Amino acid sequence: MANASLVVFTLLSTQTRAQEALPEIEIAVDAATKTPVAKEKAPASVTVITGEQIEKGVSGRIGDILKTTPGIYMRGSAYDLTRPGNSVGTLTMRGIPGASRTMMLVDGVPLNSPYAATIDYSTIPTTGIDRIEVVPGAFSSLYGTNAMGGLISITTKKPEKREFGFTTAVGGFATGNQVTGDSLTERVTAYYRDRYENGLGVSLNFSGSNSAGYGDEFATKAATTTSPGAASVVPVCCLQMIPTSSGGVTTLLGNRGERPWNTYNVRGQLYYDVDEHTKLTAGTSFGHSYNGYSAPTSAALNGAGFPVYNGWVSFLDQSGGLRRINLSDTSANAFLSFTPAGEWTSRTFLRGEAKIGDVTIKAGVNYTVGDAWFVSPVARSVLLAAPTGIWIGGPGTYSPAQQERMIGNLQADIPIVQSNLLTIGMQYQRERFDRDVSDLADHKDPYSKTGAVSYSTHGRSSTLAFFAQDKFDVTDWLTVYVGGRYDNWRTSGSTWQTRSPVQSSLPLFSNIYPDRGAEAFSPKASAVLTFEQLTLRASVGRAFNTPQLFQMYTRSQTTLTNYTDGDPNLRPEKVTSWEIGFDYRFAETGTRVRATYYENQLYDLIYTYATALPGGVTQNSRTNAGRARVKGVEAGIEQALGFIAEGLTGFANVTHNDSLMVRNFAQPASVGSRLTFTPEWMVNWGLAYSAGPWSAELNGRYTSKVYSDDQNRDTFYGIPTAYDPFFTMDTKVSYAFSENLKASIIVTNLLDKEYYQFYLQPRRAVFGEIAYHF
Repeated sequence: MANASLVVFTLLSTQTRAQEALPEIEIAVDAATKTPVAKEKAPASVTVITGEQIEKGVSGRIGDILKTTPGIYMRGSAYDLTRPGNSVGTLTMRGIPGASRTMMLVDGVPLNSPYAATIDYSTIPTTGIDRIEVVPGAFSSLYGTNAMGGLISITTKKPEKREFGFTTAVGGFATGNQVTGDSLTERVTAYYRDRYENGLGVSLNFSGSNSAGYGDEFATKAATTTSPGAASVVPVCCLQMIPTSSGGVTTLLGNRGERPWNTYNVRGQLYYDVDEHTKLTAGTSFGHSYNGYSAPTSAALNGAGFPVYNGWVSFLDQSGGLRRINLSDTSANAFLSFTPAGEWTSRTFLRGEAKIGDVTIKAGVNYTVGDAWFVSPVARSVLLAAPTGIWIGGPGTYSPAQQERMIGNLQADIPIVQSNLLTIGMQYQRERFDRDVSDLADHKDPYSKTGAVSYSTHGRSSTLAFFAQDKFDVTDWLTVYVGGRYDNWRTSGSTWQTRSPVQSSLPLFSNIYPDRGAEAFSPKASAVLTFEQLTLRASVGRAFNTPQLFQMYTRSQTTLTNYTDGDPNLRPEKVTSWEIGFDYRFAETGTRVRATYYENQLYDLIYTYATALPGGVTQNSRTNAGRARVKGVEAGIEQALGFIAEGLTGFANVTHNDSLMVRNFAQPASVGSRLTFTPEWMVNWGLAYSAGPWSAELNGRYTSKVYSDDQNRDTFYGIPTAYDPFFTMDTKVSYAFSENLKASIIVTNLLDKEYYQFYLQPRRAVFGEIAYHF
């Protein structure tokens, strides 16, 4: 949309959650500077979501908490009722798509995986959170890689006294079974916090969920009007021709089955105050998710009324034309899916802070280890035996992604004079991954490994970085930040492939990739003018994103006939960003407005292009081919509505992204198209009410069409694999029986919208929740 239309939306901006009363702006935040600073003096348009807001809101997962935050688009495992896994969840921030390009942290420990910088959002704990700081903009100047779009920093509650609490919720779809599942879902959270007289504190948190799942993925396949020759053709009914998202035609064969799943997260932390100026914190967490399997449902019914899953079938399409289709050709059965699948991550950290004179020293180390695995069927796999519906099974492969990261940090905050604070620091980071693809006797049983390995790949990287930032209060109303970070990145890897009993026709290769590296300098400068009711901000900076280990050294299977090869010579992606914005607070009316205009110029974007191979196989390759730009605005309003009803507040915000692919020598046809997974418009609004024992929240959000195709050809809506524009509403109503006991009713997708974000999204669901604490 033209820039003139953007200006219309620079009138307003806001925090994302309406509250009991609009809080004072004198909130201390630290993610944008790595030192505590008043929120109105922060060099970014920081959105703060408090623990109290999370408890009152509809907050099953982290995406439910962040979904009305300006500038953020999330999908997949970020939201409640959707199945877990890093491969089905992603994040776009400030129009920059991809979870690897936005950093997410819990208590300073990165959540982006060492292997692919993706995140299994379902395992992020939403209990025991003190606050979440959403900090948009280029922040490699302090954080290095993964901070192109910004960062999301979660801070957990520190123990101040003895507290214990738990919540339990049970619910499911309110409109009957969704496709083939009832999605009965149970959630439990519990916490214990205590502070002892000797300065020791402890915090224990648990969250877990279990769901029967639902059928979110459909089996489709192109039909033909040609004869299959001597093959036996079974006449069937009930198959439908539907459009593809890019305007082609395919056949809807049925549903690939329910995806039962479960997740849990355990976190424990110790706090010890040695004295007033010296504090130690140690913690560990373990998160786990699992996607199960259930039999698919075929829409093809033979003359006896039994479903058909294998072989050639013929049917009449909607216009009466005779069509034929092979349900189990050499590319493997159309009903097969990449489940079961699972993921686990363990994170441990030790952090200390000491004040020596006027200088504050901070040091820490954290260690992350985990695995993300999935199964793959092969062409010889057999599906259901009709009419009995018995699973026969078949061979497959087991693909893990064992990964590890270690980070050490050292930082000093040095007051030069009363109005000047210098922050200097260094960081060392080391990452590795190993993947050995094993044969499975039965691809639905991950424990049926035969011992044969057909593919092996390994990758290593290390980064040594130094950073500095100077915060200078020029006057009482003007603060200037100037800083930068130098990163030296090294990487190496190897990969080989051989034949195995299951993978008997693979091409053979063996490669060792020598050590190589790159350097990056990420400067940033910001100015903040603060008056009694007005804050003005401006900043400019550069950021980068190193190639992920999986992008360089691994072959990933996208579908049964589609795979992507790594490129060991990929370079870091880069962005130059600038923004300007304001906050204004109307003391008389309890109104706050905020607006930010930003531009991102992206270079050396890692791009995937496709090559068609014999046998209907598609090979995808990666390269640094893209240049793009994003122009955007975030705007909104937050208002106390006591003149309507005491205890009522409201908010509204809008984000507009004008994204454009400027150059792409790997796929020239994409030039001039919008960036994938970057919505042009996002509009959010909400009301919150609190009076006596009652509290309630109602939120709505609209997200315009996003494209998964780099040429923006996927324009059809309301069909499997499409990305639909959508508007949904959620609500939560709570009643406190006492200071300790509260009951709530939660309704998600209140309007019962049916829409796709590649997978079919959850319809209306209702939960009952009980929370107790003392």
